[in-house]
Amino acid sequence: MNLLDSQDCSPDQEVCTVVWEDETLRIEKIVSFGQVTPPEQVYCQCEAEWVSVLQGRGILYFPDTDTKVVLASGEHMMIPPGKRHRVIYTSKPCIWLCVFEKCRGTEDE
Repeated sequence: MNLLDSQDCSPDQEVCTVVWEDETLRIEKIVSFGQVTPPEQVYCQCEAEWVSVLQGRGILYFPDTDTKVVLASGEHMMIPPGKRHRVIYTSKPCIWLCVFEKCRGTEDE
């Protein structure tokens, strides 16, 4: 798999591919074509998430602090568990690489 390839993706929908997964981590490649988080939705997960834009540009919004973070190609950030956020802009295309540290202390353990 080439992480920079978006040619097999349709501009009509965001495509999420799990690149690697084990008991503690999940790595996802996400290809967006202008898709954003709906205004009424917010992500607030128990997982820590390291996110990087490999190609294009995305903007994350953190409503609790009214903060916008612009990520361009090659830029990254860590989103701690429980940090509420939304994606408010993606270029066409925007290729994300996300690494999730799976939640601990669940009943599955």
